[in-house]
Amino acid sequence: MADNGETKVKRADLIFGEGDAIESAYMLKSGHVSLFVERNGKKIEIQKIHSPHILGIEALLVDTKFTVSAEAINAVSFIKIPIEVLRSQLEKAPPGIKVLIKSQTEDLKTMKAAFRSKKLEEDTSPIPETFIPRVFGSISLTAKHLGLNLFELKKEEGKMETPFESSKKQDQKVSPYEGEESIKVSWSAMKLYTTRFFMASPKRIEFALKILTKMKLAEMIYVMNDENQQELKEIIIHQLGTLEAFADFYQYHLFRGARATLLKVDNRALEIATAFVSCSDESEADFRGLTTLKHSDVVNEVKKKFKFDFNMDHLNLLESKGLFARKQNKSGEISVSFDRIEFEKTTRFWSYIKEINGLNELGYVKITEDAVEEPNADTESNCPECESSIEGHQKFCSNCGHKVAA
Repeated sequence: MADNGETKVKRADLIFGEGDAIESAYMLKSGHVSLFVERNGKKIEIQKIHSPHILGIEALLVDTKFTVSAEAINAVSFIKIPIEVLRSQLEKAPPGIKVLIKSQTEDLKTMKAAFRSKKLEEDTSPIPETFIPRVFGSISLTAKHLGLNLFELKKEEGKMETPFESSKKQDQKVSPYEGEESIKVSWSAMKLYTTRFFMASPKRIEFALKILTKMKLAEMIYVMNDENQQELKEIIIHQLGTLEAFADFYQYHLFRGARATLLKVDNRALEIATAFVSCSDESEADFRGLTTLKHSDVVNEVKKKFKFDFNMDHLNLLESKGLFARKQNKSGEISVSFDRIEFEKTTRFWSYIKEINGLNELGYVKITEDAVEEPNADTESNCPECESSIEGHQKFCSNCGHKVAA
């Protein structure tokens, strides 16, 4: 409710959200406000403030976004002042005042960022978002410097085996990601070095390894100890370069000032991007690095795998997440062009983030997903009105016109 430029909100009303562009400063006239960030469905309070106070002045010097959300603790009234108005007033101020305000604004921005980081580090989630780059980066770097090449180890083991043992090992199923980059490393060594060099919690490292194991990017080898209990002895990690790239990707977007869009996993966007990648396995990129697919192929792949109809809104959704696909019509044939390498990398990283979010919500890694029974479009049933035979994909009965329940 606004009255003479003054806006009034009730308890629990959201004043602005994390990631919103700062277009106005908020001058509190009365009430108390909670500044917080939301991670994995849980609110982490950064600070409580009360009137008189002004929020958003960090945008005085440069366009930026809110790094927190603001929620009314009780009845709150405030006045919104456009940032451009404040900037024009600042430009008219005497040089000394101008330097003082700019200096204080920079200091305030730095202190707010440090305080926010400290609060986020107190998050008790298994792997809080501020620790994700540290945890996955430390696993990659430690394995790279301490681990032994799995390919070379297997070659050495092969020299000591009989032909029968070698042929038996070849029949054993290995990870689809196993290759010349795969590394075997001692768990005791990894635990020691990730703690000493990166101050990473061994429990968080173990959680991350379980996620990688679920995604077949790692293998955790257990042995029976003296107390007849299973104990983690060694880890095999595949595609170390991808793991390091993920840590770099996450830290880059995390510390850009506000929570980056790319780090917020949208399940629908993930499904669409996955369909683009899967139906372009055998397609070659042109000289610009773009892969072109028939629009109908994408529609069929999405329908087959994820059971929904692909349309233009889905391309807009991908664009809002930073993935661009260009739809074009040439000689009556509609095609879609996209950067397959970028799509493949992003879908892989989104899959990692989705698993981490699941871990933080549940408190453990869910190794097997619950089976979801997919509807069969060809299944026949009867119309509840006239009992005529209808197929699963029909929305209306062809005999009496009765609407069939979805």
